[in-house]
Amino acid sequence: MEARPNRPMKKTIARHEVSDSLYDSDFYAWTRKVSEALRNSSLSNEDVENVAEEIADMGKRGRRELRSRMTVLVMYLMKWAAQPKKRKGSTWHATVHEQRDQLSDLLEDSPSLRVSLIAELPVIYARAAQRAADETGSPP
Repeated sequence: MEARPNRPMKKTIARHEVSDSLYDSDFYAWTRKVSEALRNSSLSNEDVENVAEEIADMGKRGRRELRSRMTVLVMYLMKWAAQPKKRKGSTWHATVHEQRDQLSDLLEDSPSLRVSLIAELPVIYARAAQRAADETGSPP
């Protein structure tokens, strides 16, 4: 059985038992079918498992996006602080504002992510410092 592109294969028994399910072959069509089944309260056991998995993955994607945007924000703030002569004419200011706006939107939509963001700040900071060092030639 082939997995859908860009979707890691999970250890779901129901998915392994069905060799050619719509979930694996046409994800968009599956989402439309399942949303209708949810509205009609007629969801199959296989689809219940897949829906649960997708919902969990949605939360993970939100956390990954938050980490990524925060890393970019911190990296650009470091570059801003480390290279004041390169500020003029750079897009750093716009990038900082865009990341702040996107982070604000993410946290407004999912306020509970704030706790995970605070917990991950040491890792985010270390990644941002390394990336800023790589781009500027400065030590981390």
